[in-house]
Amino acid sequence: GPVLVGGTLGGVNINVFAEGDVKVATGKVTIMAADKMDGEFTNATESSLTNGSYTKGQLIGSFVLPLDIKMYAKATLSGITGDARVTVGYVPR
Repeated sequence: GPVLVGGTLGGVNINVFAEGDVKVATGKVTIMAADKMDGEFTNATESSLTNGSYTKGQLIGSFVLPLDIKMYAKATLSGITGDARVTVGYVPR
C-alpha cells in the first residue's frame, strides 16, 4: 500500500529486492504519488532495472525519489518474473 514519503527533500530511496529466483528483462519500477493516502495516484517517476537473474535477498535496483515527490507513494514493477519486494530507505546525509 501507499507509504508516507513527502517532505523528505530527496532523503528517501526505493529498493527492489528479490524474494526468490527473479529474472529481469526490460524491467522497471514505476512510482505513483498522491497528496492523500486515499487520493488519486499519478505517475511520479520510473526507473529501469538491470536485466539479469537474481536470487533471494539480492538487490535488483535502488534509486532516490524526486525532491518534489507528493506526500504518499506506491510502486509497481513490470518486466520481471518471480517475486520481488519494494522497500523504502533513507539516504544518509
